[in-house]
Amino acid sequence: MAAPIETKVKAASGASLVAGFVVGWLVLKLPALSSMAAPLQALVTAAVTAGFTFVAGWLAKHTPRMEQSAGTGGQSPVAPPPAPPEPPPATPPTAPPSAG
Repeated sequence: MAAPIETKVKAASGASLVAGFVVGWLVLKLPALSSMAAPLQALVTAAVTAGFTFVAGWLAKHTPRMEQSAGTGGQSPVAPPPAPPEPPPATPPTAPPSAG
């Protein structure tokens, strides 16, 4: 199963789409922007879109990654920490009494 799309990616993609549409529409409708040269219009559109995309990605919360089992997604599972060594006995063992 594919991993879900992270929140930061969704936010940045949505902001890019909306900003590109709004700035493109404003360049066509506002006389001050529509009279600019075409390369300058493209630069303004790209700069504003990049700015909105960056801010949306920056502000969106990070999506925590889920632990995956071996063989899926190219990640190995996290191994539990090793068990601590057993402490030595409190008293040394005594020799059995000799039969003699």
